[in-house]
Amino acid sequence: MKKIFIEYSQKDSEYKDRLMTQLRVLELEDYAEIWDDRQIQVGTDWLSEIQNAIEEAEVVVLMISAGFLTSVFIRAEVIPRILERRQREGLIILPLFVKPCAWQKIPWLSSIQGFPPGNKTLMEMDEPAQFRLLSQFVAQIFEILEKKDLESTSISHNNSNRVEKTKVLTTFLTPLPPRKIELIGREKELAELDRLIKTSNRVVLVNGLGGIGKTEVCKAYFYEHYSEYHLAAWVDWYGSVRESLVNALGGDKSKFIDTNEKDTADERFEKIVERLELVREPMLLVFDNIGNPEDNDIEMLLSLPLEIKILASSRSHIEGYEERSLEFLNSIECKELFYRFYKGIRDDELLGKVLELCGYHTLTVELLARTADYSGMSIGTLFDTLKIKGFNLNTVMSGKISTSWHNEREKRTFFDHLLKGFDISGVTEKELPVLVNLSILPAIYIHQNWIFEWLHLDEPASLVSLIARGWIKRDSEYRVFMHPVIGEVVRFKVKPNAEMCRDLILSLAKTLKCGPGDNPIDKKVFLIYGESVIQYLSEETDADLAALANNISTIHIDLGQLDRAIEFAEKAAAIMQKKFPGGHPKLDLYRRNLEAIRAGKG
Repeated sequence: MKKIFIEYSQKDSEYKDRLMTQLRVLELEDYAEIWDDRQIQVGTDWLSEIQNAIEEAEVVVLMISAGFLTSVFIRAEVIPRILERRQREGLIILPLFVKPCAWQKIPWLSSIQGFPPGNKTLMEMDEPAQFRLLSQFVAQIFEILEKKDLESTSISHNNSNRVEKTKVLTTFLTPLPPRKIELIGREKELAELDRLIKTSNRVVLVNGLGGIGKTEVCKAYFYEHYSEYHLAAWVDWYGSVRESLVNALGGDKSKFIDTNEKDTADERFEKIVERLELVREPMLLVFDNIGNPEDNDIEMLLSLPLEIKILASSRSHIEGYEERSLEFLNSIECKELFYRFYKGIRDDELLGKVLELCGYHTLTVELLARTADYSGMSIGTLFDTLKIKGFNLNTVMSGKISTSWHNEREKRTFFDHLLKGFDISGVTEKELPVLVNLSILPAIYIHQNWIFEWLHLDEPASLVSLIARGWIKRDSEYRVFMHPVIGEVVRFKVKPNAEMCRDLILSLAKTLKCGPGDNPIDKKVFLIYGESVIQYLSEETDADLAALANNISTIHIDLGQLDRAIEFAEKAAAIMQKKFPGGHPKLDLYRRNLEAIRAGKG
């Protein structure tokens, strides 16, 4: 049984007891054993007991307060042993901020992601908020332990209808994708994907309407089959095949290629392709959410060795790929999905009518279930509200749409109806800016602390409520994610502009400004965020946005990517030209920069 070690100050016992109440769920389910100092028996060597508990723990929870940080015993006996195990074995440490204190001044502590995010501690919240956050904290612990199991062992996920598969020691070349709860339905699709992957010499593509569950099907396949392969990698789409592979497999700490910090992105891509062409052991490569079927390198994936089995997902048709279109869940499966997130009184008859209005669209079913549950709404009230607002996706999706939108009118009609569902969710004035800013960032998991810093958020309440209702996802590493369809809906409804996103633009411009002594390699991880903002706000006439584009261009110059540098230098000049058609010193500067880059390339 897994062990969780809790260290706290006796002055914070009431908060420790509240945490223990939540953690008891894991104990009652025989999933974990919780250790605190009450486990020490009278007459035993208490120091040895603590030392043994630290050595046996999979996770350590530190309840941070001034009492904790000033405890002589904790500082002298407990923390050094925990940090030693962390350095030696990668022990997972989870700080839980209980009371205000100067924890930011402690080097080892300030470098670890703590909970709750933001500036509020448990003591500064009312009791219901404390219990909500502690329950989320325990859920995060469960996900971390589950992920730890997956990373340390090769597990074969079999059912009674499948033949036992040969397990091998799998090397993960990338972080594991965030794992959701068990997939509903899709058994036939997963079996068909397995057959295609093992018999086809082409990339197997899952395609379908946005929000129908393509990524979750790919995740389910990945977790079910990775143990059959010596190498496994999960690649998220980052604008192009080239950038995506470099981001996933070409980092400075790559397990796949040897890198030099001076390598350009193109040089890293060439190394990755050369290494892929030499692969002779079974490898599973999942390429999620391909956004551009016309990408120059899309055919390259077809030419890789047969030992590399590639599963991809996209809304689009991709020439040469073996396609498996994903259809809608049936009514029974949609009811199961709804009740997974809705804990109110069940009403199958009315729910059937709600699902018809949803058009059995997976993402919409989940959003409405979370919304109704969060607001304490009955299924009958939910149905009446949808009817009053004229919400009916079924009219849009009566003909099965398996790929991208057939035309702009169809897309607009879909969004018009989905926006009516958006309206009933009661998004507040504090929550809306978070949604708007996330909608112009890439649809990938982003560190929550970055969001707080970029948007100048003082407290996590807006994020927590949006997560509860399903508008935003959060994984066990406190990274947040907005589904591409939700991002489209928000952009469609709100029409983001530079003024709405001022803090984000300024933060990214500052982050991507390369000053004397700065290493552009350290900043390249942030390029995708700045480039996404420029993409969605490119029609704006805003000097701060132009500065962001110019800083992005400068980073690309330093990385040796002159084509990309020219692209963003042109954007910077174009934005300033629209803002100051009569001329401006910054416009002259950006034009000179652009000409210098062009001359350097020539």
